[in-house]
Amino acid sequence: MSGGELEQLRGAEQKLLSALQAAEQVVELLSSGARQAQLEELCARFLADVQDSQVALLRLAERHQQPLPLQNNDYRARLQLLAARKQAAAAEAQAAASAQQ
Repeated sequence: MSGGELEQLRGAEQKLLSALQAAEQVVELLSSGARQAQLEELCARFLADVQDSQVALLRLAERHQQPLPLQNNDYRARLQLLAARKQAAAAEAQAAASAQQ
């Protein structure tokens, strides 16, 4: 495994840890009667972190041609679509930034 792949695994791990921290905070806020906006922000962070880590792991698995669990359902297709959306958004942001210069 190359150094870049190890960095991707570390990044995926950090996203999962961040997601777990967000979930823990949601539980604490629910027990203390927190505002809806706080809960929605944490839930959005949780979902984004989990999806980012899933996309990173999917890319690594494809590079090594390793089968993923549940690969015969639509889970894999949804993750691939999410990865494509993220790449398109990054390309659009880069194009917009270069157009402004």
